[in-house]
Amino acid sequence: MKIFIDAYNFLKRGGGLPDDISHQQREQFVARCKKYAKKKDHLLSIVFDGGQSSMYDKYHDGGVCIIYAGYNYLADDVIKLEVKKLQGTQVLLISNDRELRDFVKKFGVFVLACNDFAQYLYGDQQQDKVDVKKVVNGVTKTSDGAESEVDQLMLAHAYKVQRKKEDRGIVDLAVGAQHKLSKKERALQQILEKL
Repeated sequence: MKIFIDAYNFLKRGGGLPDDISHQQREQFVARCKKYAKKKDHLLSIVFDGGQSSMYDKYHDGGVCIIYAGYNYLADDVIKLEVKKLQGTQVLLISNDRELRDFVKKFGVFVLACNDFAQYLYGDQQQDKVDVKKVVNGVTKTSDGAESEVDQLMLAHAYKVQRKKEDRGIVDLAVGAQHKLSKKERALQQILEKL
């Protein structure tokens, strides 16, 4: 499976800006991604905004592809280009960027929120399963009702809120008509099981 991480989007999931992220934090993040990629045998591409050249630079380091978008482009632009090339393969994007998520879904890419992926990457001791029914189509559904405005407002600010253990979604895959997952949900479940 190919995984793209919108790096600054992931690193600033606590509300910081890219300028607030130190070189040491980037290096620690890349080191953690290398360890994860090796352990899980995934193809990880970490895409950062900025860089030394006008075009994007790509290099491999410890089983991870590190991409700097260059000073003329954004990481989002590079991810969009790479996703187009990989159409038809199993790809997962880690990002909270709504515009980017909506774009890559057109190419059959699954999307996971940064905080949800952090549970896998950092090996949360109390790692709960991500609720497939709430993540399908790249949207973390916060309620079962039809109040989409509330859901969108909560999504916009969810990265600032620390979730309690009892509030984390746990997938109950009990057999029965009411619990049967849709085709998209089953495909996402397969991807999450590989993480």
